[in-house]
Amino acid sequence: MSDVQVPAGWYADPVSSNVPMERHWDGHTWTRHVRPAEGVPRGPVDGPYPGAPFATSTALTTPYGETVAGWPVRAVAAFIDGLALLPLLVVVGLPSVLADGDNVKTWWNSLSDRNENPPVFDPSTGRGVVFYGSLILVTAAFHALFLHRRQATPGKLAFNLRVRRRQTPGPLPWSTIAARVGVLTAFTAGYYLVPPVALAVGALALLDVLWPLWDKNNQALHDKVAGTSVVLVPPARPDQVSDTLPA
Repeated sequence: MSDVQVPAGWYADPVSSNVPMERHWDGHTWTRHVRPAEGVPRGPVDGPYPGAPFATSTALTTPYGETVAGWPVRAVAAFIDGLALLPLLVVVGLPSVLADGDNVKTWWNSLSDRNENPPVFDPSTGRGVVFYGSLILVTAAFHALFLHRRQATPGKLAFNLRVRRRQTPGPLPWSTIAARVGVLTAFTAGYYLVPPVALAVGALALLDVLWPLWDKNNQALHDKVAGTSVVLVPPARPDQVSDTLPA
């Protein structure tokens, strides 16, 4: 390892491959700040920088060097998102259920007779469209707002995951958020509101969930449409990574 004191500045990122990137070195450690390469000089070539945590990683990364999350942690994060979203769905859906209370009560008391669903649970009725439509809209807004404000939903935040554009570092633009959330919303809407194609939509949604298991970039289908990756952002430690924005 080199004992040379490397001054703070932008240097060639030690892990970027397909797209040349620069990462900021604060004089002691690498920071998480990256940008497209602009021809700045490389640092010492006789060894990695002292304490550089990115230089020896063999994990799958985005073209600009962030570690791509695996399928298991994404699956657990999605489960946590479901738990976090459940109270909102109850609050939004309950008024529609109460408005159709008599039919719901009759249906509930005769479940063993397999009676038809009450109107509120039938997507071919006006009450059903309002009920399922409100749940779908709240789910879409939940994901979109968290992606806009935090670049991650609650489940992803719990595991230090973030959603990034695969080819370009930086915050997610609304166009990317709309594409990502739009695909997921289409799966949900198709399953609940279009009964004739529900089975096909359900199968496609399941395929979307499982796709990272064999995809070379660990992307789901909605990631591919939106051009995103889910990445692991290790928690900052004073001896490892700095989040200080370079001047």
